[in-house]
Amino acid sequence: DATLQTSCKHCNAGESTDGKGKTTCNACAAGQFKASGSDSCESCPRGRARSATDPSGECQSCQRGKHQNETGQAICLPCVPGKYGSEQGMTECEDCAQNTYTDATLQISCKNCNAGESTSGEGKTTCTACAAGKFGGTQGMMECDDCAQNTYTDATLQRSCKNCSAGESTSGPG
Repeated sequence: DATLQTSCKHCNAGESTDGKGKTTCNACAAGQFKASGSDSCESCPRGRARSATDPSGECQSCQRGKHQNETGQAICLPCVPGKYGSEQGMTECEDCAQNTYTDATLQISCKNCNAGESTSGEGKTTCTACAAGKFGGTQGMMECDDCAQNTYTDATLQRSCKNCSAGESTSGPG
C-alpha cells in the first residue's frame, strides 16, 4: 500500500522529482543529468551533452571532431572546415595552423599544404599556390618565400627557384 511508506525511494539515474513530496520521478530533460546525491536535474557542462533518449542519464563527452561551448545542450556540434577537434570533451574546436587546412566537418587533425602551396593564416579551408617569383619548398612548412636575387620562378606551385642564365640577373629578390 503506497500510503504506508516509511521512507522515500530514490529516483533512477537521469530522473528527478520536481520538488519535495512528489509521488513520481520524471526523466531529466535533454542537456541535463542528475548528479549523484543531488535531488534535481543539472545542466550538462561545456564539452559534454545528453540527448533526451540517452538511457544512461549521464552527459557524454563530445567525440573527437566535435565540441560544445555552452552548458545544458543535447548535442555536440561538428568542427567546421578550417578547424579540428583532436580530443574528446572539447569546448571549442581549434584553428588549423598556418600552412595546414581542413576542407570538411568533423576533422580530428589538419592536412599539410603541398610543397609549392601555403595558407595566408590560421583556420583555412584550402591552400593556395605560391605565386610566380615565390616558392614553397617543404610540405606543410613555411609560407611561400621570395626567390633570392638572381633566381626566379616563372610559374605557380614551384618548390624551388631557378638560377638566371649566364649574363642575366634579377633586379632583386622575388
